Amino acid sequence: MPNYTLDSDTRTLTHNGDILWSTYTAWSSYPSWTQHTSTSTVAETGATGTPLYFQTEIIDLGSSLTVYPEINYSGQGDVRAVIEFSDNSDLSSASFLGKYTTDNAKDTEIVVYDVLDYQDAGYTNEDSSTNSNYSSFTARYVRFTAFVDDFNEASTSRDVQTLESFNWSLKTDTIQEQLSDVSVSGDTAALTFSEIGTVLSMNITPHSAANKKLVGQIVNKTNKTIRVVDANSFSVSGVSATVDVSATGVPGRLEASTEGVGKV
Repeated sequence: MPNYTLDSDTRTLTHNGDILWSTYTAWSSYPSWTQHTSTSTVAETGATGTPLYFQTEIIDLGSSLTVYPEINYSGQGDVRAVIEFSDNSDLSSASFLGKYTTDNAKDTEIVVYDVLDYQDAGYTNEDSSTNSNYSSFTARYVRFTAFVDDFNEASTSRDVQTLESFNWSLKTDTIQEQLSDVSVSGDTAALTFSEIGTVLSMNITPHSAANKKLVGQIVNKTNKTIRVVDANSFSVSGVSATVDVSATGVPGRLEASTEGVGKV
């Protein structure tokens, strides 16, 4: 349910508060057009009211694509962009990037380490255990949500939050990354890339070892796991080896700032 009004000239969204028309008996009684009285978030934020909450429709990309997001935003208060994505048209079983509340509603439990407007974006408000970090992803259906919060100096109530711009794009350009002298062992050796978020292809070159014919194999491209087998042993079990890896993929080193989300 939207909790804002739209200025048709400036295209700015302004939180409309939670006071009903029937609360006051005369126009002169209104001290402010936007007043926050709801107590649903007081336990977590210490303040009455809710964040400004804007959400797009579900967007169909036409097919399942591997992409990374770039988002630019501005407004009165701190903005957090949340991305839902799925291959299901109703976003059932959706995954999240930038997750802020448990079910992506405006007045439910906050799942990150801090509250918007209390810390700078990108410092302590990302928690990979709740899929909050921003990265590349693969999906057909996407939806964007923006939370905007702005607290008064006493931190007991919210000021008037606005969302002045919210522009997004999903990009498909690729990058290359090389890993050298990586020690691997076992059947599922995980690789760590500093720039690539989603791997599209990998070439694995094992270093030569005495009396062995080593062959590199991709175990799971999504999980970035590989193994090296010894063809001389006629076994499919992974052995210890040193490898060089050349990979192509979609950028995944993204971060949030006070102005948006994008590549570092």
